[in-house]
Amino acid sequence: MVPNLMSFTWKRKLNQAIIAMLAMFTLIFSIQSSAQTVNPNTPQLKGALCFIKADEQVVFVQEMLTNRYSLPGGTIEAGETPAAAAERETWEESGLVVHVKKLLTQTDTAYIFECSADSAIVAFRFQNKEGFHSLPAWFAPSFGSESRRVYLASPNYMSANQYRFPAQWKQQVSGHDVDNQPVQYINDAITAAPALHQIELPFIQMVQSSVRDLDNPFSQAFSWVMTMLDTMSGFFFILFMLPLFNYLFGSKFTTHLCLIVVIAAVLVFFTQIGLKLPRPDAYLPDLQMSEKAGFGTPSLSATLSVVWLSYIFNGLVEQYEEFEYHKNLPLLVLLILAQGFASVWLGTHFWSDVFFGYALGLLIAWHYLRIEQQKNLHALNTMASPALWWILTILLNGFAFYSHSLLIGELAAMTLAFAVILTIKPRRWHLGKVGTIKRQLLLTWIVAILVMFGYHKLADIFSYSGVLTYLIHYLMVLILTLNAMTLGRVQAHQNAYRY
Repeated sequence: MVPNLMSFTWKRKLNQAIIAMLAMFTLIFSIQSSAQTVNPNTPQLKGALCFIKADEQVVFVQEMLTNRYSLPGGTIEAGETPAAAAERETWEESGLVVHVKKLLTQTDTAYIFECSADSAIVAFRFQNKEGFHSLPAWFAPSFGSESRRVYLASPNYMSANQYRFPAQWKQQVSGHDVDNQPVQYINDAITAAPALHQIELPFIQMVQSSVRDLDNPFSQAFSWVMTMLDTMSGFFFILFMLPLFNYLFGSKFTTHLCLIVVIAAVLVFFTQIGLKLPRPDAYLPDLQMSEKAGFGTPSLSATLSVVWLSYIFNGLVEQYEEFEYHKNLPLLVLLILAQGFASVWLGTHFWSDVFFGYALGLLIAWHYLRIEQQKNLHALNTMASPALWWILTILLNGFAFYSHSLLIGELAAMTLAFAVILTIKPRRWHLGKVGTIKRQLLLTWIVAILVMFGYHKLADIFSYSGVLTYLIHYLMVLILTLNAMTLGRVQAHQNAYRY
């Protein structure tokens, strides 16, 4: 007899999950509303910004959340003067020690001061495709959390739409008669890197140059392959593949996999924050071939590639006799090494970052594979417990508040989706109108693509608000996970795990 999915008990669980999710969204919104520490966009919160002119250019901060440019500065704290706030926030965001000279103007949201650096501004001679010079700023307190990069750029090369507050572009940036400060241009900052990274930087530069010097079609194809390999270890690729894992191994196995991914990503994030070792382009800006922000040691992509590929490989070996261990092990190793090489070639990681990530990933994978092999049912059931996922959701949202990290926000959205699903415990979907499992998988992926397309449209519209950008991103990950674990909760293969 087919169970009635809309029974009173199921409705009650659904209502409880919806109430819990709405409460969590209210908490997230209130947290993010109170976390506007960079360039406030509410009238009741006054901010203070620094206008720093050097070599006929202006210092801009590229914000982490909005990806737009703003003058360095932020919120005036209680008991703090606007001038002191401008000096403090400029140091935290750009790494420049400055002093306020005079007030230039005042908008509805912020004071704009002329600021002077206490020493010559150091900038890389290399210019990106937009004509901006990047500044070495990896030592700034807010680098990697609020500041993506710091640039010295001519306002003539930047449009108002690229600015965080386009309506205030002219008032905040244009027409200020201020002193022009000197700039010390450098070719690289290799000597500022740790000794091991100093050895690795010329090697990365040599490998990139050797490929660029080849025929253009081959160089473009090689770059495309490297980008695809690097994407393979990304958070969204794993999320996109969840419906297939549901089919191959069952939804409980997928839940365990996602828990391991969350734990691995959190460990890497806090290790990166603790070590504060920048990526190669921080020392040689021309090495940047892929847009990745924040710190790079250990490599998150290397850790995740080892974790999820090893976990899936073990599942295939355990459950499918035709998948031979010794025959396919070289392929697993090759994929992991190829991903590591891709991230190094793209200039996003050092080889030492990658091997550190490999070691951390192997440790995490080994620990959880041991639980699988020992058939520790208590541990396995705990990994799929709603209580565990609700605790993770609360903790990660708290971490997101304190760290201002988009990655932690993504993980929080993912854990919220699993907490809701495990609380409701929906039956497997049998969509008669859709037909076969292949068609249901295809429909799941189409929905995922449409969600991501809609996200990019909304993010472009609301990109001037850091809070809305964060919430839209959070909502996208939440919907993608719910889609993968509901519509993508297909009937598992007969060899799938049975706990």
